[in-house]
Amino acid sequence: MTVYAIIGGTGLTQLEGLSIRQSLAVDTPYGAPSAEVQIGEYAARKCFFSRVMGTHTVSRRIR
Repeated sequence: MTVYAIIGGTGLTQLEGLSIRQSLAVDTPYGAPSAEVQIGEYAARKCFFSRVMGTHTVSRRIR
């Protein structure tokens, strides 16, 4: 069984064909990640998605 793991920015959740089914809070020996790991499906395969910088409610601009 092939399983994908995607680590990326918040925009990747808009990837065509990606459907998120659930979110899971995890802990690691290095501490908790910046956001919950999302579990879903992409290209008919199970997929785990982790956001690099967590979730944002306000759009950020760099000047």
